[in-house]
Amino acid sequence: MVRTRWVGTLARMVEDTGPRPNRRVNGFVALMLRSPLTRWTMGATALITVTGRKTGRTYTTPVNYLLRGQDAYIISRPERTWWRNLRQGGRAILLVRGRERTGTGEILLAADPRAQVALDGTRLGRALARKPDGVVVHLVLDP
Repeated sequence: MVRTRWVGTLARMVEDTGPRPNRRVNGFVALMLRSPLTRWTMGATALITVTGRKTGRTYTTPVNYLLRGQDAYIISRPERTWWRNLRQGGRAILLVRGRERTGTGEILLAADPRAQVALDGTRLGRALARKPDGVVVHLVLDP
């Protein structure tokens, strides 16, 4: 638990300082998630890679996630742009504990009952309650 809190604290420290420090922190977190130490250091943090619908460019960002069987749930702020590439069934790669999982994305609003039921009683559900305008990314992972 301490490890996850440390990453969250670090992210909150640079959250309001603009995009450049955030990119540096994201780069550091991505490096940690790709290292062999990820099983012991990163808790419920994963890397998601999406492909831009218009540009075809790939975007990779660290996210907090919740796995429920073949479903992965991620919450994001509406002003972030990476999740928009998952509209209309976009594909994504989720690097979880050193293992790549591919899946199809679905975007849910925080008020959507499916999102509330799936995340009820979880840490992501509590975070979503604090961000009523949040976006929930539901990834249906391939077997």
